[in-house]
Amino acid sequence: MAKPIQEQLGESIIKAIHAFAEADMVTSHEIEATYLFHISDPKFRTSLAETLFGARWIYKLGLVLLVENEKQMAHVRAQLIDYCSVCEGVLSDMIFHGVINNHFNGQCFRFHDFKKLNHPLDWSAAKRQKTIGTRSFAWLLAVAHEEKIITKLLYDSLDWLRKERNAVHLRARSFHAYLDKSHSAFHHMRDLFKQTQVWKHQHP
Repeated sequence: MAKPIQEQLGESIIKAIHAFAEADMVTSHEIEATYLFHISDPKFRTSLAETLFGARWIYKLGLVLLVENEKQMAHVRAQLIDYCSVCEGVLSDMIFHGVINNHFNGQCFRFHDFKKLNHPLDWSAAKRQKTIGTRSFAWLLAVAHEEKIITKLLYDSLDWLRKERNAVHLRARSFHAYLDKSHSAFHHMRDLFKQTQVWKHQHP
């Protein structure tokens, strides 16, 4: 039995939306192979790739639906949160690699409070996974900069992204504060991929 014309039209519209959104989209497997191949843990690498794919999918859906105002704010907010999560994951993997292979010479990675250098962290084999898993984005950035995993320019850019992520929950922020920030955040994340790939290659 033929489907009603309304149902056929609805299916055609949905297919068209999917086709547009999927155009030029790289898969999560391609993201792993291109941007995240230097992440040590395969499962963690896949998780990061899937998170990044999801953020890009939200971006494309925003274009399809031509969202604006508070709707656009919701799309950009979700992207900022996911981009930050990916950046945190990449930095944590690099720092974990640096610690267990004795590549670090600084002081920040040794302490819970990287500003006051107090409360030593436990990097023993039994505790190191828990230790790295509880580090803040600010701490990861401080260590990555001190150990020259990232440049000062990228540190400043990612610190901006960190602050934007932390501010998305504030009621005082209007949707205007989020417009045009997804593009900058994406490029900062791409720079992080490049710099950490170089560092990891130099510090196997």
